[in-house]
Amino acid sequence: GLGDIILRQESFMLRAGKGKKPFLSWVLDIKIPIADEKKGLGTGKRDWGVGLSYIQPLGKTFQILGDASYRFMGDPAGIEFDDRLRLAAGFALVVNRIAYRALMENVTPPLDTVPVFDPSGGLTGASVKVEDRRVARLDLTFRSTRGGTSRFGGTKGLNDSSEDLGLFLEFSSGGR
Repeated sequence: GLGDIILRQESFMLRAGKGKKPFLSWVLDIKIPIADEKKGLGTGKRDWGVGLSYIQPLGKTFQILGDASYRFMGDPAGIEFDDRLRLAAGFALVVNRIAYRALMENVTPPLDTVPVFDPSGGLTGASVKVEDRRVARLDLTFRSTRGGTSRFGGTKGLNDSSEDLGLFLEFSSGGR
């Protein structure tokens, strides 16, 4: 089934210019919970986040990337989620309006521990500690002449608390 939809607004506080002036932007987002909660695809609750994004150009083609954000989690019935901190760092190569990006991402878990189930689906009474979600992310970003972008890419989980593989597609509009 389909997952939730996240709407994101990014507003620049600094825009890169001549020399090595960085991009600095603040980001707001909201999750619209459309995923089927009964199938385990979502929580059915709205989340929202706020963060900062930093891009430091080091010449015409190489950039250092950094992101930090905090997500305020919606609590499904009977569960109280912890809010989550997301940190990401990486680099990009920019050639002819295309950015090739590689990032490492770490996200704190919404629960400290989770129950253990036996093979038949029954609770064992034990619980295990949940690790941070750690992924490597590769993507291509295509920038239009009017400032909008199309980004697609994939993720590879780096630990047991992460998905094995993930795919994503992002669109943004913007003007100059």
